[in-house]
Amino acid sequence: MTLDTRAASDSDPAELAPADNARVGYQVATALMTYEGNVIWVRFGTMLVAHTVMVAVLGMAVESGVSGLAQLGLVIAGLVLCGSWVLLHQRGFDYYVYWILSMRELEEQHLAPTRTVSRGAAFAAGQPVELTVGGRTVRHRMSRLGRMRVAWVSYVVIGVFALLYVAQLVMTLVGMVS
Repeated sequence: MTLDTRAASDSDPAELAPADNARVGYQVATALMTYEGNVIWVRFGTMLVAHTVMVAVLGMAVESGVSGLAQLGLVIAGLVLCGSWVLLHQRGFDYYVYWILSMRELEEQHLAPTRTVSRGAAFAAGQPVELTVGGRTVRHRMSRLGRMRVAWVSYVVIGVFALLYVAQLVMTLVGMVS
């Protein structure tokens, strides 16, 4: 007789029960959602620093009388960087939402009565949710300010940088013509 010393995680996925597969899928989706959320904000912070440096360099170039052509190059580089920032940011949020929806699907189809993520959708929409804590029901609702879409606020930040570059582009072009 042989003793099987493999851990449950070493098992062949085909040997796992459907509920176990759902739990593993849920754990993976949770880890990937958390990872993607972190990547979104690390990328956002990195691009914010890059644009701050770019605007500072552009300001020094204008003040020191660097040629209009060089200023134009900096402005175009800033606008291209803004465009890539929007694309990267949107892609990150698309993946983030995908992982959340995957978790909700697994909860609804395989992990009932677990409703952590499913209930979170109602909470994010400002609807009251009920949780049982310490044997009693607690009703909780997200505040109006908390419901502000963080993604859209972050796009406003990107837009501010783009507007700075466009304003500088106009000023540079006017300066080159006159």
